[in-house]
Parts: sequence; C-alpha cells; structure tokens
Amino acid sequence: MGNSYDFHEGDLQDRDAGIAGAATLAAGPASAAQYIITYTGSVTGGIDRTGVFGGGTDVDLTGASYTAVYTLTAPLAGADSGGNGISAYIRGGAQTGTLSPVSGVFTIGGVSLGIGGDWFGSAEQANGFPGSGTDVVSHFAKDSVNTTSRYVNNAMSNTVRSNVNNIVGTSDYTDSLSYRVQADDTAQGSFVVNSFDRVGGGEVNRRAVSLVLDVDSVTIAPFAVGTVPEPGTWALFIIGFGAIGAGMRRRKVGVAFA
Repeated sequence: MGNSYDFHEGDLQDRDAGIAGAATLAAGPASAAQYIITYTGSVTGGIDRTGVFGGGTDVDLTGASYTAVYTLTAPLAGADSGGNGISAYIRGGAQTGTLSPVSGVFTIGGVSLGIGGDWFGSAEQANGFPGSGTDVVSHFAKDSVNTTSRYVNNAMSNTVRSNVNNIVGTSDYTDSLSYRVQADDTAQGSFVVNSFDRVGGGEVNRRAVSLVLDVDSVTIAPFAVGTVPEPGTWALFIIGFGAIGAGMRRRKVGVAFA
C-alpha cells in the first residue's frame, strides 16, 4: 500500500471550480471508445455526515474498503487533449466550456454513488520513469451546480505516482494497465459530496461526506464488445453515454447520483 495524503485539486493541472451549472453536451464522434478505470483501496480518514453510505449520521468510515470506477470516452471531439511524448491528458467540462470525457461511480459497502463529471473530468498519464521524471496515473470527475433551487459540489479523484517504480510503459491513457501499488509509491484519492435543495429560504435533502483515500491497485481496460458488464459498469456506461448525448439524463440503474 502506498503513502496517502490529502488530495489537493490541481496536483497535475489547475482544477479550480466556479459556481456555474452543468452544461448541455453534444454527441461525440462515432470513433470514440469507452475505457474502464478501476481503483481499489481504503478510506484513511473521513466522516459520512448524513448517512450517504448508510449506517446513520456522523459515521467514521476510516478503514472502509472502496472501489472507484471511472469511465473514459476517448477520443472525444470538443474535449481538450494534448501531450508531449512523456505525459498526456484529456479533460473538459462546463468549467472550461468544453466536453467532459470522464465520469465515475464510487462504492462503499454495496452503496454506489455516481459523479457525472459534467462540470469537469480528466484523465492524465505520465511515463517519466526511468529517467529524471515520474510515472503518473490520475483520474478526476466533478459535478457543480449553484442555482436558486439546488447546490451541488461533488467530486472524486484518484492518483498513483512514483519516481522509483515503473507504473506505466507509455503516456497513452487508454493503454491497458494492471498495477499493484508499491510501498514507496505515492497513492492518493478523495471523495466529496456536498449537496442540498434550497426550499423556502432553507436547505433540505442535504448529503454530506468527505473522505481521504489510499490506493491499493489501478486497472485500465477497454470496454469489450460482447461481454456482459457488472451492474456498476453498466451504470458507468449510462453516465458516460448520457453525458455525451443530449444533456445528462439522470436515471437510477443500480447506482444513485451523488
């Protein structure tokens, strides 16, 4: 298990978010493919204030096992992407006036919450080791809404990096990967939900949880046509295709939106 520390948005790029609502997204090109990225690990600290994952309010989830599954759509016309041969990224969302290529589903104890990534989503990978650089695998998804009737500030992130171990053999963030975190790697993550409805000058239906995460493993695999995905994976496809389609239709299929 790698070392874990508090996640700071903008570790690889500036991810500061404003307060605009979610964007309506247009369809991507037919050549776009789906990739499933799965992180496993445990919670190193954090409280479920409102029972988001069950078990009552103000529950300390330290030590709980989690799974964070991201769906990546690439290439995606309208998303921002680039690279220099050592590192590469694809990112976007309403925050930057582009399309988001990444959404996610976070699961603890059989309870799954979806992050559509409509405000911002990114996948980044670096192949700097061996040499003077660092190997990095990183994924991020965020929803942000601030209207007269609704407030949402939900996000999930995971990163594995090392300047002593060879995590990846390429900067291509769509290449298949199966990596077990080593003791001298740096592994980090976070899951945050803060949402409520504004009714009559008050706040109702509040959901609040903030978790710091360690990472044990990360895998990247393409969606294989002809296979039968697990229910959580189906939920990811619905989130991903919905985001690229005619404006994020929020429906529950074995997973609740955070």
